[in-house]
Amino acid sequence: MRQRAQIADTAAQEAASTLNPQSKIAKLDIAVSELRVLADYENKGFKTPVEAARLRLDRTTAERDALILKTAREEAAQTLESLGTVPDLRGKIKRLEVFRIKLSEYRQRCGDSRSIEILDRRVTTASYRIRLSNRLDEAASAQSDKHPEDAKRLYQEALEIMEKEGRSDPSFKSQHKQILKLLNTV
Repeated sequence: MRQRAQIADTAAQEAASTLNPQSKIAKLDIAVSELRVLADYENKGFKTPVEAARLRLDRTTAERDALILKTAREEAAQTLESLGTVPDLRGKIKRLEVFRIKLSEYRQRCGDSRSIEILDRRVTTASYRIRLSNRLDEAASAQSDKHPEDAKRLYQEALEIMEKEGRSDPSFKSQHKQILKLLNTV
């Protein structure tokens, strides 16, 4: 138990002294893990070398979760902003998918998975809108290049994307109606 207490203390001190959020989160994970074991001993009536292990576990867990949420929000904003510098659709989608994998890791580590879910929905919506916009641009281009069959196919694909992924989007009805009009003009 002394060794666990020492590991928890060292990890907490190292977390406090680092500025790198990923390192800080990793150190807090170690502290939480060790404090969890000590809190279990405390709950069973054993005296632990850490005073109020359960309370310290709760504080450390809350600190880690807050840092995970803050880091995830900052990374989400950076990822979404960086999409403007990515020239092609595949690159944008890949960047969003890589970030979604990171979000799933955060979700597993964080007690507040609801906030992570909200970020994930934001990223999923961005991916959907990018793909829809790309398909509509391709359809408009095909239509202006006098390729009506391609334009119809691309507008139909845009509608399929909307049907599968866009129903929760607030602009679904108006966009759907607009695409149907475009499809009828081809």
